[in-house]
Amino acid sequence: MHRYPGFQSWFGLVEGGVEALSYALVDCPDVLDDLRRGRRRPSQEMQIILDSRLFDFVLLGASGSITLASPELFDATALPTIQKLTKMCRQAGMPTMLHSCGKQMHLLRRCAEQTELDCANPLEIPPMATATCRVKRLFGHRLA
Repeated sequence: MHRYPGFQSWFGLVEGGVEALSYALVDCPDVLDDLRRGRRRPSQEMQIILDSRLFDFVLLGASGSITLASPELFDATALPTIQKLTKMCRQAGMPTMLHSCGKQMHLLRRCAEQTELDCANPLEIPPMATATCRVKRLFGHRLA
């Protein structure tokens, strides 16, 4: 599983976890923005994966992408990397799947409309997530 940056993957970097990271977002948002933009590792790792030609698909993952952060934080921290990684994979002919437990409607909408993602996993039952039939109706033409 190839992780992408965002609140869900940064809270372990600071003492105090999600609470400390939430304060940092308010007190010094430029630090988090620098962290997101400064990390080149995800695209470098993806290039190695694609160059190896050993895999049938790439699984992007960061459980709780929106459960641990707001949709706005997801858009600012995680979405740009998902866009870049899925584009790299599409250009290489490699299908992509994204794993993120928890609330997903915003994530699915953004990925269907603004990325090259092929498949999402899992689709959880309400109240944590949206019913599969609604997801299929809204995004079935674009995502598996």
